[in-house]
Amino acid sequence: MARWFDCPYLGGTVELTDEREAHIRLKHEATLDDGGRRVEGALAEPFQVRRSRTDDSARLFIRWYDDLQDGKFVIAVVIDDRSRGGRPGLATAYVTDQPRRGVLEWERA
Repeated sequence: MARWFDCPYLGGTVELTDEREAHIRLKHEATLDDGGRRVEGALAEPFQVRRSRTDDSARLFIRWYDDLQDGKFVIAVVIDDRSRGGRPGLATAYVTDQPRRGVLEWERA
């Protein structure tokens, strides 16, 4: 069963399908090992939002967590298909030391 996360930046919710959740758990388990709290936080209160350089419909929601592996960023990648009649969906989420990808679209002041 799909889960939904609030995303004020997009003005609605983001869907996490069972298939995408299975992918994230297999490849990037640390982002969901807390029940999805870190992904939820990245979508609800990001530090930065970046637009993908290769897919105009993809945005990277970035948030820092002091309590994750001695301090790391969580990146939640959302595909926003609303312009094509779809809805925003979480493609993947991962942990990184530095968010280097994407073009800066918004940053918390």
